[in-house]
Amino acid sequence: MFGLRRKWSRPFDLLRTKWTEVPVAKGRAKTHDLQELPDETLWQYWSEAWHEDAVTDFAHRGWYYCLYRDVLRGKRVLDVGSGLGYDAITFAQAGAQVTCLDIAESNLATVRKVCRYRQISGIDFFYMQDLKSLSALPDGYDVIWCGGSMHHAPFAVVREEAQALLAHLRADGRWIELSYPKTRWERDGKMAFDKWGEKTDGGAPWAERYLKAARAKFGHRGTCVCASVDAVDLSPFVPLDIAMAFGLLHHLDDVTASAMVRLVGGALRPGGRLVTIDPCRVASEPRLTRILMDHDRGKYVRTAQAYRDLLAPHGHVEGQVVSDVLRVSFPHMVATLTFTAAQDGPENLTSSVEKP
Repeated sequence: MFGLRRKWSRPFDLLRTKWTEVPVAKGRAKTHDLQELPDETLWQYWSEAWHEDAVTDFAHRGWYYCLYRDVLRGKRVLDVGSGLGYDAITFAQAGAQVTCLDIAESNLATVRKVCRYRQISGIDFFYMQDLKSLSALPDGYDVIWCGGSMHHAPFAVVREEAQALLAHLRADGRWIELSYPKTRWERDGKMAFDKWGEKTDGGAPWAERYLKAARAKFGHRGTCVCASVDAVDLSPFVPLDIAMAFGLLHHLDDVTASAMVRLVGGALRPGGRLVTIDPCRVASEPRLTRILMDHDRGKYVRTAQAYRDLLAPHGHVEGQVVSDVLRVSFPHMVATLTFTAAQDGPENLTSSVEKP
């Protein structure tokens, strides 16, 4: 296809392998799993995730709901790449007639289940298997809405899809596209778009964005450093009274986590403490909790005992499991490690973990 790499010879089959995993709040989930949840559990999951994106993180979705909700009232809207239907349901409840179009049948089935349970009207559904399937799409849409969906493929692929979709838009209709701003691309070094796509959507979160935000908000109160947690130079900050690692240990294997703990211990005053908070496996997990845990970006979510065993070689551990850290039931292990043995001193704060 226009000289594209071989992997894009069947673009929608390729994209479909990724986009049955959809963004939810601070993580991701497979809609194959979500659609199997009981109705009330699914609604709780969906509504909490919507609130996180639209209210708590207003800059994510809330701003454009305020901007477009009244504009789209009474309009026929085609939501391309509708995902979990956050936009579609929001606009439908405000009076729009929305068609959810998606390349993943499980995404559509999940949204349909939410709508049926909550008796939400004004939404229909269209499964896009390939470009040819768009010939069955109704004509006469007032608006084609693409909320962060058309930038996940090379230009040649997207151009063909856009041309096929435009055939179903009224002559005086509007195409509304939401994607990454040019300023973000410039901030990331104006890299080649295929490389930039892998950075923004193809891999793990990247630290520079978080550092910039932290420095802008808290830079006058402290120092922000980007470094490996098992090899960071803490010598400029010693001696420390207390260290906090919130949501960190469940991203580290035992070897790396132990190296990090030793580094921290070497930077603390005698009797100093390390406080950690991480998601925690418990017996008889509710199904929703298990799905959240299974799809957490951290691959080392442990039991409470496993966290204690990880920390115990370095000192005295006190800990408890709490379930009210988030709005949904999601157990966390809160542990306090009081160092009782000498760790690596601040004059030699380096890791023994070998890097590949």
